[in-house]
Amino acid sequence: MKKIYIAPMEGVTGHIFRRAYHRHINQEIEKYFTPFISPNKNQCMSNREKKDILPEDNPGMRIVPQILTKDAERFVDTAKELMNYGYKEINLNLGCPSATVVSKKKGAGMLGELSMLERFLDKIYDTCPASVSIKTRLGIEREEEWWPLFQLFCKFPLAELIVHVRLLQDFYSGPVRPHCFYEAMSQAPFSMIYNGDIFSVEDAEGVETETIMLGRGILRNPMLSCEIQGIKEGDLRGFHEQLLQDYRNEMSGETPTLHKMKELWSHLITSFPDATKEYKAIRKSKTIAEYEVAVSRILDS
Repeated sequence: MKKIYIAPMEGVTGHIFRRAYHRHINQEIEKYFTPFISPNKNQCMSNREKKDILPEDNPGMRIVPQILTKDAERFVDTAKELMNYGYKEINLNLGCPSATVVSKKKGAGMLGELSMLERFLDKIYDTCPASVSIKTRLGIEREEEWWPLFQLFCKFPLAELIVHVRLLQDFYSGPVRPHCFYEAMSQAPFSMIYNGDIFSVEDAEGVETETIMLGRGILRNPMLSCEIQGIKEGDLRGFHEQLLQDYRNEMSGETPTLHKMKELWSHLITSFPDATKEYKAIRKSKTIAEYEVAVSRILDS
């Protein structure tokens, strides 16, 4: 049975999503990675980021906090603070392709500056007391960037390397490049995890690793992880109801809750191709009551 990691997706896979997914869909998920923590010169974590990693808000799950920064000292300070909450593994984000992130030479923006990246990695692996894994892309613009990047990673004691098999310029819709991954995997001194365009059981079976990371695939079809692992499917209605209730409890007013739920349905509707009319009603709903009527029509069918 394949082991499954759940990818960090900003604004989506926070503790409310993770808790509902673990309780109602699949309790066999190996690791959940948090959306990135972005420390600044004044604090390691915002109140929102701290809330997301609190162990009491993530019961029964193996959580790996992810940090996005180009400041090695801030990375280490944040890792130490996370260790106070019991975390032993920290993930470094070198994969985010957002223009605002990349323009600041963070996330995937660091992949084009190998000398800067090497100095950064030198500092964190020399001084960070936690185990550090990395999530990366293959490079910025060309496949040829991948091999020197991979060789740089091999200089350090990575806990593991998670590779989204695209370049920065590919964003999320360009071609995946699995051959780059497999060429490196045969020589890697650490475990390598495959991430990118796994939307079906067939996609997962085609990946030649014991462990895979799922992202948008479980937003389109929350049962995908169960299907891949060959275990009993979870309770989609229970998952949805807990999400809705927990967002209502945590957010002020119906509007932000509706925004969260509509964002989920922008992915989830893929599993309900005949529900065009109901999905339109979800998007147009202005109250929770209107929203629930439209969702019930889909789930009841």
